[in-house]
Amino acid sequence: MNRNNLKGLQIVLFAIVFCFVGCSNNSTKNENVPSKTIAQNDTFDVKKDTTFVSASNLYRVYYQNEVNADKMFKGKTFNLIGNVVSINKGVSDNVYLILGGDIQCNLRDDQSGFAANLFRGQKILLRGTGAGYLLGNIQMANCQIVRVGKR
Repeated sequence: MNRNNLKGLQIVLFAIVFCFVGCSNNSTKNENVPSKTIAQNDTFDVKKDTTFVSASNLYRVYYQNEVNADKMFKGKTFNLIGNVVSINKGVSDNVYLILGGDIQCNLRDDQSGFAANLFRGQKILLRGTGAGYLLGNIQMANCQIVRVGKR
């Protein structure tokens, strides 16, 4: 993919994320609005506060090379956008979400009330810390729900 096509893909992805964030009916502060999106083969620094990663791209990176994906994401905090596959409680009543691509987002304790209002298939924007790959799922820790799409 040449640089012009990559730039065009970045613009399209930005428009999609902007529409999702702008069309949301949640009253969360606008300080989390993205200033950068990630294209499939783009290089990026997940240390930046404004980095957005789609669940499908995170899955793709882990599928291609778990060691490289851990280098890029493990221990780093970033925004993740995807669709809710399931809303669950763990053994110790910790609440977690599964997003498309088998991504397990372990929510902070103060987020369980928000999780109770989610539905399968709903688009969601989370902020959390990459925690690697474990037992068939990509792990995200300390996740906070930033925005949710309409039902």
